[in-house]
Amino acid sequence: MDNKQEKTKRFLQSKLAYFLLIFIFLAFFYASFFIFGNKELNIQNFQMHDIFEKYGIYFPLVFGIVALVGTLLLFLIKIIFRLNLLVVSIIIYLLVYGFLLAFGIQLKYFEPRYTDIAIALIDNYALPLIIASSASIIFTFIFSFFKKK
Repeated sequence: MDNKQEKTKRFLQSKLAYFLLIFIFLAFFYASFFIFGNKELNIQNFQMHDIFEKYGIYFPLVFGIVALVGTLLLFLIKIIFRLNLLVVSIIIYLLVYGFLLAFGIQLKYFEPRYTDIAIALIDNYALPLIIASSASIIFTFIFSFFKKK
């Protein structure tokens, strides 16, 4: 029984897949941030403009930490209830990256642009968040097919 269970382990259930998905999320987020991010900030408030100019590069890292903590909390629940199924791992990754995808879609297409903060977030981070979370979801499904060695 134990040998049979080892054969059915997938790469997505390993610790390496967890860190690889976080790395993929951050890599796609930063790459799309530099490609699609608005270089000219449309912010009239000079204080907000300076804050986004100085610290705007760190916002993708904050979203990565949110994904990291959310995934860790859900995996803690998985460990507590001893749910060692591949489906549970897929659901956990879909919950975390699906939430970030929904948040990016909300920002990009439905959020009103009333304040300077909203304008900066929508212009610079909504599309990269959509791309990065979509890539992470796609890689989640790809990793679910590989067997763990």
